[in-house]
Amino acid sequence: MMRKKLSLAEFTFMLALMTKPLYIWKSGSIQISDMLFILTTILIIYRKKGKIAYDYKSGIFLRTHFLIIIYQFSINILGPILWNPLGQYTPLLKVNLYYVFNFLVVYCVFSLIRINGYSRTVTVYITGTALSIALSLFGVFSGATRGRISGFFNNPNQLGYFCIIVMTAIIIYKKRLPMLIRIVCIIVCTYMSILSLSKAALVAMAVIFFLYFNEYESRFELKKIVVSLFGIGLAFLAVYILLFSDILPPSQFRYVYTMRDRMTNMMLEEDSSLGAGRGYSRIFEIGGFLLCGVGEGLYDRFASLSGFEIHSTYASILVSYGIIGAVMYISLFKKALFSRKYGLRYVIIFAGIALYSITHNGIRSTLLWGLLAMSYYHIRQTMAQS
Repeated sequence: MMRKKLSLAEFTFMLALMTKPLYIWKSGSIQISDMLFILTTILIIYRKKGKIAYDYKSGIFLRTHFLIIIYQFSINILGPILWNPLGQYTPLLKVNLYYVFNFLVVYCVFSLIRINGYSRTVTVYITGTALSIALSLFGVFSGATRGRISGFFNNPNQLGYFCIIVMTAIIIYKKRLPMLIRIVCIIVCTYMSILSLSKAALVAMAVIFFLYFNEYESRFELKKIVVSLFGIGLAFLAVYILLFSDILPPSQFRYVYTMRDRMTNMMLEEDSSLGAGRGYSRIFEIGGFLLCGVGEGLYDRFASLSGFEIHSTYASILVSYGIIGAVMYISLFKKALFSRKYGLRYVIIFAGIALYSITHNGIRSTLLWGLLAMSYYHIRQTMAQS
C-alpha cells in the first residue's frame, strides 16, 4: 500500500495502464489510454518546469530508443523511394506515431521512478495492471458470447496478447501482489486467453505457467528446481489431457472444445505457414534492401501477403527496418533484459512474449514498452545494490 496520496501524474499513469484494454476507436487510432499517457508526460514536464530531465541510468536506454525512432522515421520516408515495385510513392508518416507513444511511455516510467522512487512506481504500475485485468474481464462479459471473444479490444488477438504481457508482469512482480489477487489475476488471464482462441497466446500462456514456478532473482536451489519441474510436469500433463487424450471436458465448456480443435489442427490452417501465411517471404522479396529495410507500410508493394502487414514482430522489423534496425532493437532489448548478475534469466521470463511475437506483430504495444522500462530499471537497481 502507498503511504502517501497519489500525485496527479501517478494517477493519470495508473489510469492509462488501467484503460489499455478500452478501445473506443478503430485500431491504429489514438485511444483513451494514449491520451492519458500524453497527459502524464505533460504533467511530468510541467512539474520539472519544462525540463525533460532524466538520470544516467535511464538516459542510456532513452538515447538508444530515441536513435531507433529517428532511424525508423528516416527509413519510412526513404524506404518507399528505394524499393517500390508499384512506383507509387507515399511517405509513411502515421506509423511513426506508434513508436513515439512507446517512447513517451518509457519516459513516463523513468520519470516517475526518478521523482517518487522505484518501489512506489512499481506499486502504481502493478495496481494499474491489476485494474486493467478487471476492466478487460468486464469487457469480456459485456461483449459477444459466441465465436472468438475480444472484450473491449478490437480483435481477439489483442486480448490474447494483453493477457501474455500482464502475465509476464505478474511473474516479475508477483511478490508485490497479495497471494489472493495474484491467483485471481492468473485465473482471469488464463480464462480470457482461452476465450480469445488465439493459438499463439495459448502456447505462450503454457510457457508462462512453466516459468511462474521458478525464482529468477535468487540462486537456483534444489528445492526450487524440484518445484519448478513439478509445475512443468503438471502443465505438460494438463496440455496432454486437453489436446491428445480421450478424456473430454464437459459439453458445456464449448470454448475448451474449440480451443482443442484449433490447437490440434493448428498446422493445417492457411495461416500456419510462416512464409506465405505470416509474411516471412517478404524477407527474400526485398533482396539487398534487407540491410536497411524498406519502411513499414504500403503493403500492396509485396507479393507475399499482399495488402496486409506481416504477422510477426521479427519479420516486420527485418523487412521494415532491415538488419540495421534489428541490431538497434537487439541492443535496446539487451539493455532491458540482460545483465551480468542475472544472465539470461529475464530473457527467459519474456519467453512468452517472444513466442507470441513469432506469429504476431506486438512491437507497437505501449504495455510492452512500459514493462521493458520497468524491467530495465529493476535490473539496474538490483545490480547497483549488490
